[in-house]
Amino acid sequence: AAAFGVLVPAAKISLAELTPLRAAALTYLAAAATCLAAMTVRRLAGGAAATTSGLARHLLRLAGIVLFGGIAGPWLFFEGLSRIAGHQAALLQNLEFVLTVTAAILVLGERPGRGGAVGLALVATGLALLLGARLPGAAESALVLDLAGAGLVFAACLAWAIDNTLARGASDLDPLVVVLVKGSAAGCALLLLSRGDPMPSGIPAWIEVSVAGGVGVGLSLILELLALRRIGAALNAGLFATGPAFGFIWSVFSLGERPTG
Repeated sequence: AAAFGVLVPAAKISLAELTPLRAAALTYLAAAATCLAAMTVRRLAGGAAATTSGLARHLLRLAGIVLFGGIAGPWLFFEGLSRIAGHQAALLQNLEFVLTVTAAILVLGERPGRGGAVGLALVATGLALLLGARLPGAAESALVLDLAGAGLVFAACLAWAIDNTLARGASDLDPLVVVLVKGSAAGCALLLLSRGDPMPSGIPAWIEVSVAGGVGVGLSLILELLALRRIGAALNAGLFATGPAFGFIWSVFSLGERPTG
């Protein structure tokens, strides 16, 4: 979760030099490279080799995962992040949790327990407070959030919720292989869409997109998978859901942002 939180501030810094589309492309290519490196290390350490068995059965599902989770989600999120503060984007990432749980109830027929329902209500209430917050001492219409930017992040979270729902049906696949396919295919597609946009001209921008993708997306997933084997799915999901809180903290410290009450 702490690694996932790195995504927002690293991506925000990279946007100072890159267009949102180009930054999203390089971030997901970095995530794919990290997963490829992890698979290589796992194999050299005597672990199981990456398996592509079952991919053919899930081609349509994988196409949806790439489209919604790898192309639409990152593109919309980076566009929104370019308009709002990093700590605000981190808080809005909780929308993905709300929408994923809602999809699990409506589409998959799951039923959250009492604690899950209370948690969902608390997160939704917090998001409502954020969306309605106004700048202190400003006019009534001066909202803290840029609504266009917030709308783009909301759309990104919706795309990622669809991605999460589709991924549930492909749980028999090697997760690292799925992320490798998702990151490389989506990264190449985004790179093609962003043709003509500038590439990073200096080392700092390359470092930031590498950190955003390699740590915020790739490493966070690898660590989550390792944790899943040891603590179970329920506790794993609950702990990983603190990722946006870490994104808030890292944004405040690394970007020098000062959130309102």
